[in-house]
Amino acid sequence: MLDAELFDKLAWIASAVRQDTRPFGGIQLLLVGDFLQLPPVTKDGGAPRFCFEARSWGKCIKAHIELQHVFRQKNQVAPAPPRPRAPPCPRPRSVGVREPRSRARVCGRTGRRG
Repeated sequence: MLDAELFDKLAWIASAVRQDTRPFGGIQLLLVGDFLQLPPVTKDGGAPRFCFEARSWGKCIKAHIELQHVFRQKNQVAPAPPRPRAPPCPRPRSVGVREPRSRARVCGRTGRRG
């Protein structure tokens, strides 16, 4: 998790690198996550400060959306990933083939038609 100190440093660095005084140098941010699930890790063992507690947070983040409804899958088994599709048969110009019979041999290897 991103802590407040690092968030402030990143905001300053982005502004300096882009030579732009806007928050994060004008870079648009999209921050997604469960911000309260895990606290940020601290080096010295001190109390963690979440990124939304950073000094620059109010200047950088103008809008936020909080999801309040918990959705669970009804089917607990993960769906199988989609099968990869074979690429289409190459056009004659892309492989340097000009004769229809040669093209048929190239496409015949995949069992598909052009």
